Amino acid sequence: MMGTAKRIDVDANGLAWVVQENGTIWYFNGGPGDWGQVPGNAIDIAIGADADVWVISTDGRIDRWNYAKEDWDHTNGTGEQITVRPGGEPWVVQNNGTIWFGAPQN
Repeated sequence: MMGTAKRIDVDANGLAWVVQENGTIWYFNGGPGDWGQVPGNAIDIAIGADADVWVISTDGRIDRWNYAKEDWDHTNGTGEQITVRPGGEPWVVQNNGTIWFGAPQN
């Protein structure tokens, strides 16, 4: 894959999702050189054991990937960093250092 990954996480199938330096979001399809790009730009990415993919978009929004519509669902939260517990609950660090967890509202 051309470019550089700034952030990376791996889904339950062992396939990588990355955020490149320029903010573009890519996922690995499993074959040699088989990468796909999804819409949007991000600064961080996290994937739960339930296969939910979460990002912090470049404008600070917390977004969750919607596989059915192949686009992001925007939530009511903002942050700078994100991780996801095994049960699928996101944890977010905001720009003031506050840590929040739980399912954000769409």
